[in-house]
Amino acid sequence: MLATAQGALTPYPLENDLSAVSGVQDVAVVGVGPVGTQQVVVVVVPQGRLSRGDSAIAEPDLAARVRDAASVPVAAVLVKDWLPVDIRHASKVDRTALAAWASDQLQPAGIRERVARAPRNSAARPAPRVGRRGQAMKVLVTGASGMLGGAVADLLAERGDDVTVMQRRTAGGRHRERLGDIGDADDVDRAVADHDAIIHLAAKVNVTGRWSDYARTNIGGTHNIVSAAQRHGVHRLVQVSSPSVAHSGRSISGDGANPADPRSARGNYARSKAAAELLALHANSDELAVTTVRPHLVWGPGDTQLVGRIVARAKSGRLPLIGSGAALVDTTYVDNAASAMAAALDRAEFAAGRAWS
Repeated sequence: MLATAQGALTPYPLENDLSAVSGVQDVAVVGVGPVGTQQVVVVVVPQGRLSRGDSAIAEPDLAARVRDAASVPVAAVLVKDWLPVDIRHASKVDRTALAAWASDQLQPAGIRERVARAPRNSAARPAPRVGRRGQAMKVLVTGASGMLGGAVADLLAERGDDVTVMQRRTAGGRHRERLGDIGDADDVDRAVADHDAIIHLAAKVNVTGRWSDYARTNIGGTHNIVSAAQRHGVHRLVQVSSPSVAHSGRSISGDGANPADPRSARGNYARSKAAAELLALHANSDELAVTTVRPHLVWGPGDTQLVGRIVARAKSGRLPLIGSGAALVDTTYVDNAASAMAAALDRAEFAAGRAWS
């Protein structure tokens, strides 16, 4: 049985359906990930031989046929030239071995290496939220006047972290404030001093505007954060980026976090965030663990940028229909995005040096 977030899943009926897919010689369904939140992974033995250099990731056409035939969401479709069997149980597919193989194929090598070097069982424990003085971890959250930044600050405070927020104007919230301009190095230095970790959300977000404004806030602001973090001995930095940093004009479907590319990113916002992401990740070191998280279209209570605008335009009769109106767009609920930021902060040493979508 697979223990997914949607409940228990028996693989046999799904395998029977998938065995009829064109190009499939044999198939097995396994679960990858923690019990209770396992993701469905389909391992296919395709018709015809695999060459030694073939990737374990199925060709897009085969993966699409498998997903179309599946009755549940499929996280990945892998190919293998044979399925391991357990001769102790009537030569049935050895799902334990196959799931381990699938997990190994899908888990980035850098993470595997860091987990292998970690003390035994540390990967299973929550990262200690303790600062350098044995007290609650002191976390600076920039851009906390926004919906997501505010949610992140609230979540960290509720779980016991010592939270300070940095923004240009007072938000009148319950967190200690450091008022200042993210583009001013002195303001940033004063805010960062005496902190253990930073979640950096402050950015200029819009679809229009001068390049100089985006560069000063998004690139210059990130430079100021990184420099101050290095000076003051901050040991964890989560930089909040955007999937647009890897978008070159065509829809991204089924891919992970591809490298940021300021040259091909479209628009001043995406180009500046791509440069900022590269700058932040370049600062990753043994002393400062840096990771980047790319939430997409965050919405929820207090949102005035996305859902609020859509509703307002629909009410006024000014909401345009683009194409068929059936385009698929990923969105992220604010609580889920905030939880991802907190998780990235907790596991920064294992996620360091990479971007995550």
